[in-house]
Amino acid sequence: MLLVGEENNALLGLRNITIIAAAPFLVVMVLLRASLMRDLRHDPLILRGRRSVELVAQAVSHGEESFSGEEYRLEVISRTTSRPERTLRDAAVLRRKV
Repeated sequence: MLLVGEENNALLGLRNITIIAAAPFLVVMVLLRASLMRDLRHDPLILRGRRSVELVAQAVSHGEESFSGEEYRLEVISRTTSRPERTLRDAAVLRRKV
């Protein structure tokens, strides 16, 4: 193909064939990306991280309401439980700073 015809036309044709040959791989890559994103939304590690951020935010707002201007500290206690609906008291303890 490169030997027949003009130089510019042959290179243009080769470029077009390369793009056409790569198109199915592009589709596969887009589908893999969508699949990965869908799977990561349900990943336990990602969900645990989101939940921990929510619990710390709730604990801080609860501490600000409970101690109304006094200094306090947030102590996080690690507990193993199978209940996903843990309450704020299960996740953190608020104490006055001494």
